[in-house]
Amino acid sequence: MRKNSYFIFISFFLFLKAYSNPSEQFFLQHLDNGNGLSNSAINYIFKDSDNIIWVATWDGLNMYDGTSFHVFNYGKEQGSKSIGSNVIQRITEDKGGNIWINTIEGISRYDKHSGIFYNYFYNQHQRSKISEQEYELAVDKTGDVFCLTQKYGLIYYDAAADAFRHCNLPKRPAKFNKLAFDEFDHLWLLNNNGDFEMYSRGKQHEFKLLHTYQEKRGIVNFFHVNKHLFFSTTDGQLFEINSKTLEQRPVLNMKTGITDMIYYKDHYLLAWSTKGYGVYDSNFKLSTFLNPEVQQMQDIRVTSWALGSEQILWCGTDGNGVIRISPKIKSFSTVTTSDNGMPYNKSVRAFCEENGNLWVGTKGSGIIKMRNFWSDGQQVLEKQSFLSPAELDNNSIYSLKKGSDDLIYIGTDAKGLGVYDLKSKKFQKWANIKEHDKYPEFGSIYAIFQDKDHSVWLGTSGYGLIHKFNFQ
Repeated sequence: MRKNSYFIFISFFLFLKAYSNPSEQFFLQHLDNGNGLSNSAINYIFKDSDNIIWVATWDGLNMYDGTSFHVFNYGKEQGSKSIGSNVIQRITEDKGGNIWINTIEGISRYDKHSGIFYNYFYNQHQRSKISEQEYELAVDKTGDVFCLTQKYGLIYYDAAADAFRHCNLPKRPAKFNKLAFDEFDHLWLLNNNGDFEMYSRGKQHEFKLLHTYQEKRGIVNFFHVNKHLFFSTTDGQLFEINSKTLEQRPVLNMKTGITDMIYYKDHYLLAWSTKGYGVYDSNFKLSTFLNPEVQQMQDIRVTSWALGSEQILWCGTDGNGVIRISPKIKSFSTVTTSDNGMPYNKSVRAFCEENGNLWVGTKGSGIIKMRNFWSDGQQVLEKQSFLSPAELDNNSIYSLKKGSDDLIYIGTDAKGLGVYDLKSKKFQKWANIKEHDKYPEFGSIYAIFQDKDHSVWLGTSGYGLIHKFNFQ
């Protein structure tokens, strides 16, 4: 068999494992009002169960679908389609897929199916001055919604009544900063006095105080990250709480406080309350991971982290909009089919696959069969060439189709249609196919489609559409 040299490009998507690679590279994309974002001061970023990114800003709620932003603003004329306030603080999601929005004036629920907002507490009698910590939202392990308010204390959402009900919290704080549920369904609450409290769940939404954490300098923030609970103090200490023993241990001595932290590719990312962020490994040792990105963002104040789909890291900033950090995924790989390293480039017109073998149709060089194309490892692909006149009617291959009848249909620039029988492992030229002479002359087959009844449709260049029932 005559040997030729070939070069083809084959595209395929590379699935990446979620582990850190020191040499891994990333793209940074800046999204601001030029991309449709309502405001560049970001309070919070949240990814919902539909992989939609929600952005809380000081002037509107933003929904990002991957290509553009949709902005929700307050407006009296919009009625139920309007959110209750433009100052958005936090966002979460319940078990029904509803989006819950914590604003400076009340709580809003957005039904994604109907596009309707349901607003709570906005009409209540307020003091003349509203603080930034009037409301805090949290969702428990089962997806139920809880709200901590300065006026009512801890309450939960009753979906059947579309109303909030009181919870039994033994110690009601005068003022609070934050609350959250962990994976064990413990409620964690931080008040303005620096007391960090842990509660267990009882019957009928009753809570029991289990432990209170206090530090001389005061606890100012806490984070539930990577199934671990951390809290920070006013003097720049970061502590971790052991979920079994409930003991605390210092893990990092920081020069400044932190606004948010996230676990990304086996590393902890800490957003400094001043500017920039630090990157640490799982043992809180300083790491060079994401070092170029750290340098680029050292003068930006980060307010929120969120992990999106496809290992995309979303970063909310104070005045610089949203920064999208995504791995540089090499989506295309080059596969050479040349022999002896010859750099000949042959045009490729068609592909098909059978039992893990890749069939490649070329323009003028016949068919190349690559055995076990998707196998693991770096071994050289075993290639086999099929050419005219031995196997094919013509070396210009325009279409290949593996049928449901163990046949591979071959469209060339010659007259008729070629067939390869996978059972007998033999080629059949058009002149050898049964009843070929009953069809009018046709050729140059550019498209092949097999119907449910196993009949074959052929799209040709200059000969119209051909329909044949049996190629055996």
